[in-house]
Amino acid sequence: MKKLLALLFVLVCGKCFAQLEKFSDMRYLAEIGHLDPFFGSPTSLKLAAARVTNTSKGVLLEGRNQQGRAWRALLDVAGGVGQTVLWEADFDRNGRKDLMIAAYFPPNGRCLDPIDVCFLMFDSLGLPVPWAIRTRMPVWCKVPRPLLVQVGKDGPAELVGTTCEYSQPPRFGEDRQIIGVYGAKNAHWQLTRPADMGAYTAVVRANYSFRAGDDVLLPANPSAWIDSGNAPFSTAGGLRLTEVIGASPDCRGVRIPIVDGRVERIENDPRDELGKDRLRLSDGRTCFGWPVVVIDRRSGREIIQTPGERERALKEIAKKGLNTTLAGQTMAGQCSPTVLSAREE
Repeated sequence: MKKLLALLFVLVCGKCFAQLEKFSDMRYLAEIGHLDPFFGSPTSLKLAAARVTNTSKGVLLEGRNQQGRAWRALLDVAGGVGQTVLWEADFDRNGRKDLMIAAYFPPNGRCLDPIDVCFLMFDSLGLPVPWAIRTRMPVWCKVPRPLLVQVGKDGPAELVGTTCEYSQPPRFGEDRQIIGVYGAKNAHWQLTRPADMGAYTAVVRANYSFRAGDDVLLPANPSAWIDSGNAPFSTAGGLRLTEVIGASPDCRGVRIPIVDGRVERIENDPRDELGKDRLRLSDGRTCFGWPVVVIDRRSGREIIQTPGERERALKEIAKKGLNTTLAGQTMAGQCSPTVLSAREE
């Protein structure tokens, strides 16, 4: 019966699949979430693209470009009962192999397939450009990877980002939705808003488990998608980071004001900010959360993704007054860049 339904689905959606194919030009390199003698593994691996080393601050990837300029990326990975795997592919078809790091830590309940993905896309100088996203792992995956497709047989990769939420009672299933389609181009992942979502909807239905009556694929709303990619969020001339403020350890709860027996919501409660990591910019704006940090130095390029080291790097940028560029966005209506880059002359 399942085979018959699958055949019927392909026949009905054949037109949809004619445009998109599974992006399969990827090479699995290694599992890097357990680089430790405790797990019977060395602490360091020399791979084709980089040396990977487990450190007390995170997993460090190091390499050099064609001119010998060094680059290093300190990344947060999942270990223990989770796993983090490293893939290699030329996602944007620019002739340079890129790296994809996909981390999975198994949760409980429903929506059991979240993965944190970090790409290191190599630009025309042979230096990595980072991009990170949280999405969902297709049901057929044996090792962590996102849903990647391509237009035709030789097109660049497209990433179909999805989310999953618990269905509200009386249903107890999962509500999935496409939250972005990103195309790989010139060492960046650029948000696209396809005019025809039929092919992408069909691919998601084919790659995720949908139980009849329980699970629902919600309609995609491309106009509401938030750009989590490398498209500039702000490139204001002379923009600088003026202050880095960590979340207050004394502010972890939620304030629920009650007036005359009614719960009232106070906008811009100053105590809300105390419970969040945030950045202050020279143009007066406040940004929330720690972005991935990129610092271009004379000695090379440094990329920092691990939480503690990101705060250290951001404070260094603020202290030196370096010009900064913000890219990406994770929340609507709020300054929350995905990447912050700075150049040290």
